[in-house]
Amino acid sequence: MNFTMEYYLLKYEELSVLSDTKKCRTSLMRNKDTGELVVKKEMGKESFSVYSLLKSIKNKNLIKVLECFRDEDKTIEIEEYVNGKRLDDYFREKKATLEQVVDVGIALCEGLAPMHKLNLVHRDIQPKNIIITNEDSLKIIDFDISRKENENATHDTTLLGTVGYAAPEQYGFAQTTNRSDIYSIGAVLKELSSFSELDKIIAKCMEMDPANRYENVEQLENELEKVKGQAERKNNDFGSGSYNDMEFGTETNRTAKTIKIGNYTIRLNNGVIQKIDSLKKNNVVAQKIDNIRKNMENKATLNNSNSENNNGESDELPKITLKYFIKTIPGFRRGNFIFMIIAIMMYGMILYAPYSVFIEYKYNTQLQRVIGGIFYMLGCIIPYMYFANIGDIARRLPPRQFNSRLSRILYQIGVGLLIMIVFWGIATTVLPPTN
Repeated sequence: MNFTMEYYLLKYEELSVLSDTKKCRTSLMRNKDTGELVVKKEMGKESFSVYSLLKSIKNKNLIKVLECFRDEDKTIEIEEYVNGKRLDDYFREKKATLEQVVDVGIALCEGLAPMHKLNLVHRDIQPKNIIITNEDSLKIIDFDISRKENENATHDTTLLGTVGYAAPEQYGFAQTTNRSDIYSIGAVLKELSSFSELDKIIAKCMEMDPANRYENVEQLENELEKVKGQAERKNNDFGSGSYNDMEFGTETNRTAKTIKIGNYTIRLNNGVIQKIDSLKKNNVVAQKIDNIRKNMENKATLNNSNSENNNGESDELPKITLKYFIKTIPGFRRGNFIFMIIAIMMYGMILYAPYSVFIEYKYNTQLQRVIGGIFYMLGCIIPYMYFANIGDIARRLPPRQFNSRLSRILYQIGVGLLIMIVFWGIATTVLPPTN
């Protein structure tokens, strides 16, 4: 592993191993800078071309790929962590309505559309690879057997897929294409649906001959939208109120929840991580991590700048640009304007402290000025390390309970000022005024 890769991965720490197979090792990780939970995968080198292309896609119905590297004979990928239920578990306790089934189909089409534009085929669309999050948004996960279409091939060289959901061509009859995923969407809808309104759509999706299926997911989505419109009109005609859909991709208000992952329990409130507890030691690992896991409802957009030139298959790691480096500087990580102003002021004070000591105390000895300058700088640096959580210092301090966010902020300000006064007092003692 080279220096650049180590630089990118240094900010993540492993919390637990979720699975470890011959093909893939999956770990739950934590971003030490932001407290955000992520998933790290270590796979074969053949996965790099797929995940590097997925990184260029931003879509509310696809799991977001944050980092992707090739390390000798393996691929290392970092993706967002999504908490929720698998599609089959979600509808196990309650039967899906027509509207909900249609919404599942539409969300799958919207998630797969940007993949298909890059000639990527998922090849494993099935309920266990579809997550309904705690915010009621649908996410497609697990691209481990996804592949790029090969126009020159007549059939797949590796036969992979899940029986009951995989298209016939995935068993060696023909080359898998975007229509293979359309077959799988039909299989998912068939499992969920007992509604005659969807029979023709499902039958067309699951035609044995790929040429007889929908040409693309946009066509399928249009047909599902028609069913959705008919259902809305029918409900309105009977005076049953608004259309009862799941609104996949929109955030809804949720009460506090506690989930268990490996040796950790994670408490969330409205999708935001509040506390992470270790089950082994029964102590707080990270407390009150605010404003994390916000579900950004951006419309599907593609960033093809990397894929246009090399289709995402370059062995080179992304360069550590000035823009990326600035985002790693404490105070600039979250892009909050107020935090950035405070950071600029603090860095200015840190730089000005030694200069002012050497100018204003020029009649003191050189040793006094050096020691005094050091303490003046520490009086700025240590409080700022505490405020900005540099080096994950908050986790290393004894945990404290606060009644409100305001009381926590006031406590931090008080501690920071006390540290500053102590160090500046020492500096003043070392540098007595001279005439």
